[in-house]
Amino acid sequence: MREFWHELEAATNARQAALFAALNAQLEVLARRIEAVVGDALDVALEPAALAIAPPTPEQFHADLRELFSTGARRSGPALTSIR
Repeated sequence: MREFWHELEAATNARQAALFAALNAQLEVLARRIEAVVGDALDVALEPAALAIAPPTPEQFHADLRELFSTGARRSGPALTSIR
């Protein structure tokens, strides 16, 4: 059973990392678009802003899952929250 939870956590962590990578790629595109529009409007050369979001480390992800499992979880709107 422990191996199952380990594999589930690893798969979930990998999926989360992929989602952060996709989100950061979209944020990079957005930053470049903003830079172009503002640069054209103000007639200046701007550098795109760094809008990346760092995913949690595997250790933080593990701790967050442990807390979620220990306190329980319930769905609240579109997000999953812990019960306190």
